[in-house]
Amino acid sequence: MAVDATTLIAEVLGRPAVSGYDPAADDFICPFTNSRCIKAVGREPMPVCSVWRGGRVVIVCPNRLSQRDLIDDVLDHCWPEGVSRDVAIAREVQLAGFGNVDFVIAHISDGAVGHFVSVEAQTVDVTGSYRPAYQALVGGDELQRSPSFGLNWDNVYKRYMTQVIRKGFHHHHWRTKIVALMQDELYNQLTKFPFLTSPNISDPSVNVVFLLYKINENWNLDISDVIGTSHANLSQAALYADAPDRKAFEAKILDRLKV
Repeated sequence: MAVDATTLIAEVLGRPAVSGYDPAADDFICPFTNSRCIKAVGREPMPVCSVWRGGRVVIVCPNRLSQRDLIDDVLDHCWPEGVSRDVAIAREVQLAGFGNVDFVIAHISDGAVGHFVSVEAQTVDVTGSYRPAYQALVGGDELQRSPSFGLNWDNVYKRYMTQVIRKGFHHHHWRTKIVALMQDELYNQLTKFPFLTSPNISDPSVNVVFLLYKINENWNLDISDVIGTSHANLSQAALYADAPDRKAFEAKILDRLKV
């Protein structure tokens, strides 16, 4: 049974997927960064911004979030009242023992850093490849079968949530916050375990803020929620989640041993 590639690929180069559209005609210029798409496969980019999964549009490129003015969003929702919004933006800040963040918003006074917040944008990883679907889309063709690709929610959870907890701990000691920018679809997958949250982002105990976005019917990004928590809340949720059934695990052991 033939498969329409537009049921798999949601957006290409910042626009809803249309069969036969070749992004080479637009020199692969991303409308969100005003530069050539960074998602290169070989010599030519494969500028897929989002895919369809379970009837939902799921963002797979962090630059898709840049349709919004992310700096203004953070200032509007995560910056403390009374602190000057005359800020500087330091990008790709790295520190040994800490890692790196996408950018830091900082108020600089007399050459010294006053208040600052760190910001990271995150999207989901893809397993397998949607390249056959993309090639069919560009060529205006149908697929003979659906390509084997998926969304690696578990990998993002294990890798990213560990980093958020660790960096949240550092920001707790620095008496500031780290802001995680992501689509609400990703947040719903990452927060597998319930944890304490706060609507009061200015609360000193809040050192991790999830600033969430959704894609509306016009393919624009809206802020869907702003959720405050702490590294301790996230860590406790993961540590004290209900354990799987022991008998089920024992059965897996016996299966591997072929007893």
